[in-house]
Amino acid sequence: GLRQLVVVVRSPDYPGRESRQVGLLNVLPYDDVQLGAMAPRTVKVSWGHRIARFEVPVTNNGNHVLQTRIQGQAESAEMHLDPVGSEQIEAGPFVAEDLLLTLEPGKTIVLNGSIRPKRLPLLSMQPRTSPFRILANVVGKTQVPRAAVGQLNAFPLFGPRRVALLAMVLTFVLVAVSLL
Repeated sequence: GLRQLVVVVRSPDYPGRESRQVGLLNVLPYDDVQLGAMAPRTVKVSWGHRIARFEVPVTNNGNHVLQTRIQGQAESAEMHLDPVGSEQIEAGPFVAEDLLLTLEPGKTIVLNGSIRPKRLPLLSMQPRTSPFRILANVVGKTQVPRAAVGQLNAFPLFGPRRVALLAMVLTFVLVAVSLL
């Protein structure tokens, strides 16, 4: 909006004298939303612990109130996002992974996220990794969305240690049966 601006000019050569000029400054709305670093960046799930949790801050760096859409994207997992203070949520016709937040200028909201893989590996020598990301964009604006990227590591039920132990037990059983 319009703001009054006063420019004052003083000179050390003429102490006590100054010149003033009054004007109007038209400050246009500036939209900028920022996603902070995801913590932790790499989350782990296993057969004993199937849901991983993470946090990501969302900040309005603009100069007016913004409505921001937050989306979670993961190919091989289901994701859920909740702001720490839920008074900023508006219900809307969005999928469960989307939030619509209202942010004041300079305000930061921390989102608590949880991610759960659709399937866990049964037998593997290493964990299955898959990327996921959180996108934030200003509602009604055509800007490139901001992104925070994370990685999901899904550990198998039978990993290298359990496979080696199973092989040793099977070898022991076969030797014991062959001696009978």
